[in-house]
Amino acid sequence: PDVAYAPRPEPVECSAPPNNDMTLFSPEMVDESDYDIGADIGGNIRLQIVRVNGLDASAIALLNRHLQAIQLPAGFTGDLVLELRVNKGRVIQVVFDEQASSLQETTVVEAIRRSLLTWKAPQSTTRIVLLTIRI
Repeated sequence: PDVAYAPRPEPVECSAPPNNDMTLFSPEMVDESDYDIGADIGGNIRLQIVRVNGLDASAIALLNRHLQAIQLPAGFTGDLVLELRVNKGRVIQVVFDEQASSLQETTVVEAIRRSLLTWKAPQSTTRIVLLTIRI
């Protein structure tokens, strides 16, 4: 069936050079057995959503709660700029913008990417979401 996507939102403070490198991820690339999402984050919130375009406040709250469960290695800080393609509440693709992101550590990027691919947005969500996460 044909899928209609909402118009691509304009990025908010996420500009990157026109010839930026991007790494493409899709759910088929995820082996859910090799990542660790912990139930207890010990009150230490290490992830912060600093910019988002394409989600309402309730969806942002759900996403933030989902991201806080990720166990990340210590010693890494920076921003990750991502584009999520969401269809009927399911994240079908995550694009990591390497040029606009200050954090390049593969283990951190992979943990967040895998978590985003398992996040369930509200069922009515079908659009491209631009997201900046700060660690």
